[in-house]
Amino acid sequence: MKTPEAKMNEALADIAAVADPVDRAKRAAAFMETMRTEAMPQARQIRQEAVKELRAEGKSLAEIGSLLGLDRNRVQQISEGRTGGKGKSAAPDNSES
Repeated sequence: MKTPEAKMNEALADIAAVADPVDRAKRAAAFMETMRTEAMPQARQIRQEAVKELRAEGKSLAEIGSLLGLDRNRVQQISEGRTGGKGKSAAPDNSES
């Protein structure tokens, strides 16, 4: 079974192999849009749920940050569904409410 990274790399290699530069550029743009609109939000939700799970296990923000290589403030942002960008936030995860 291929990892998500392997699948993504295969898709990118397929795009890079397209001979026509216009078609290659359009396919690359479509891939980027799919990543932005579909893959990134799903990955954010998975990460947020994992951080919430670690918090439920009793780990502190600092401990989680150390495990993930992040600052404790960034871990808090992730757990609250904030993307970290100015004025932006991810849709709140209300599945546990």
